[in-house]
Amino acid sequence: IIDQTKSVTIEFDCESEGENACEGTGTKVITVFVDNNNEIVESDEDNNKVVHEYTTYTEELADLTHIVEPMDPNMGVMFTPVFPAVGDNVDILIFYENSGANSCTDFWIRFVERINGGEEQITEVNVETVIGPESPGQYNISWKPTQEGLYEIEIILDANGNVDEYNEDDNSRTSEINIRAHTPELTLDEFANITFEPLDFWLDEIYTNHTVNLSTVILNEDYAVSAPQVRVGYYDIPENGTEKLIGYSYVENLGNATQAGDQVIANAEFSNITWTPSMGTNIAGNHTIIVRVDPLNEIEEWDESDNNFSFQVVVLESKPDINVYDLFVSNIPVRGMPSEIIISIFNGGADYVSDCPIELRIEGELIDSWNITLNQGSYLNLSVDHIWQSQQPSISARADPANIFDELDESNNVNSLLINVGAPEYDFSIIKIQANDPVFKGDYVKIDLEISNNLAQIPSFRFSLYVDNSTTPEFQVYDFEGNPIYYHYEENLAYNESRNVSIYWKTTSTPGKFNLTIIGEVANSDFEDLNQTDNRVNVTVEIKPRNYQLSVEMRNIPKSIFLNQTIEIVVSALNFGPEICCECPVTVTNMSNSGSCNGAEISLYIDGELFEIYQTAPLGRVNGEEKRSFFWTPTVPGEYLLEAIIDPDNIIDEFDETDNMNSASVNVTIEEFEEDVIELVDDDEDSLISDPLVWAP
Repeated sequence: IIDQTKSVTIEFDCESEGENACEGTGTKVITVFVDNNNEIVESDEDNNKVVHEYTTYTEELADLTHIVEPMDPNMGVMFTPVFPAVGDNVDILIFYENSGANSCTDFWIRFVERINGGEEQITEVNVETVIGPESPGQYNISWKPTQEGLYEIEIILDANGNVDEYNEDDNSRTSEINIRAHTPELTLDEFANITFEPLDFWLDEIYTNHTVNLSTVILNEDYAVSAPQVRVGYYDIPENGTEKLIGYSYVENLGNATQAGDQVIANAEFSNITWTPSMGTNIAGNHTIIVRVDPLNEIEEWDESDNNFSFQVVVLESKPDINVYDLFVSNIPVRGMPSEIIISIFNGGADYVSDCPIELRIEGELIDSWNITLNQGSYLNLSVDHIWQSQQPSISARADPANIFDELDESNNVNSLLINVGAPEYDFSIIKIQANDPVFKGDYVKIDLEISNNLAQIPSFRFSLYVDNSTTPEFQVYDFEGNPIYYHYEENLAYNESRNVSIYWKTTSTPGKFNLTIIGEVANSDFEDLNQTDNRVNVTVEIKPRNYQLSVEMRNIPKSIFLNQTIEIVVSALNFGPEICCECPVTVTNMSNSGSCNGAEISLYIDGELFEIYQTAPLGRVNGEEKRSFFWTPTVPGEYLLEAIIDPDNIIDEFDETDNMNSASVNVTIEEFEEDVIELVDDDEDSLISDPLVWAP
């Protein structure tokens, strides 16, 4: 029973002997009938018979035949390349099989080409490989077509009839292949991808509102023909946006490919386009870049299907990126000496930054800070001088310590160094010395020094003073217990600092000229001054005796007189010193107004003009005095200044010169003066010295 849409398979044997024997050799026909008596009514009675013809051979034979796919007759032959041009090396690969029952070998395969009515043998090859029963085989040759057009390629198996086969009629097959003329074959190197290079060279990505160069590699795969003026179009499709032309790039001359044996090496040229904010980089996010080679089909190609490509790029949001690029110390650090610390700041971002704080810390302590404004791609050097106080401090520079700014990279905001600070080296110099020379016996000699530090800061140093060849320094002050201190101490002399220092000689008890030596040295330290040759200076001072002390006085000068009135100006010359000013030598006598026995000079000035000079006799010690009367008659009314000066030229050394001048003012009126009789007064009764004087050495 066979249901509808069902089928039944019936197997039967045709045996060599017996009732169903299929005897003999040769070609035979088997006919199979279904419902041969027409007992079943069918819709189609014409398909109830199958006739099968077969041949019985005397022995097992081979049978070479082409492998042909029913759905694709060309599958048994493969041409490489698929679209060859005139002169190309074309690889022809054929597939065949031995469908017989016996192996075969040593047969020939002939390849024949036909075009435009002509025929020519390509080659004939000998196959020496053994092909077993029911086994496949393949063979390939290289063929170079010489004409443009449609070729028929005939492949004949066992072309010399060397193999006994069941069927000799299925050894030939014909395939067609179209040979084209050479044209440029343009495409893009997908393996090279699309590359971009920001015009702002410090950037390594694409950022909003920045310009980049897009670059692709364009290929010409044809080895015979070059392509002039190849247009390449670039198009941008932002995420959720529409396509927009970025622009065209032109490859001026894309040369032909080269051949290396059977291998064709495509010629490659870069194609570049500038992608600007107005063309799409102003939009952050994902972008699809479409690249079309020869988008307007201006160049004829044999394959136009491989000219369009797409790539994915990302445009990032522009942000600053403050990078503490470098941190270094300008010279070898030495404790107590300053070094310049330089911080190099670089904005490697895609946007400027304003009022960004920068901090410099040493051992965690804030040393200095800045607020900077820095444009993208710009450098800024910040510097500060620091005097090292520790042996191995760590220094760090930090940008945006409070993380106020959103940056492209937050990991480069800190730079730090561990500094090896050398031991201090001391060297100070006495560069100037000055003394208040001369001085009088008993006065202090003040020596002013100017010192300069050439190296590290000196915490403590001192000065001592020696008189002539003494080995004991002169004392400077007394401590709280009354003990003398022989050194003048100074502290903290900074690197390159200059300072004025004063040291005193307080025991000037002997008149004469003396050599003073001042020695400076580092105190309370294991490190000595590297150069002590400039720590020792000398100065010569003169100590004068306190022999003379002159003074001058004017007495009873009226404040107002009449015109043409003669007045007496009495000037007293005094000597308060312990020695006679100036005592005559023992060989000279009675020379009170001449020679070396003179005393002191008195000059009287009226309104700044010298009126008269008088030379006194020697003035006695302690209370020596001489009075001199000057007479003056004014002829012009007015206010007059009278000045009396003793020793005006400073010929006589005194320990106090401040009392050597006295003055008075006189007003002269216009009324005529009637002269009175002048009453003479005893000089002794009018003396300025009315009380005893005591001189204390």
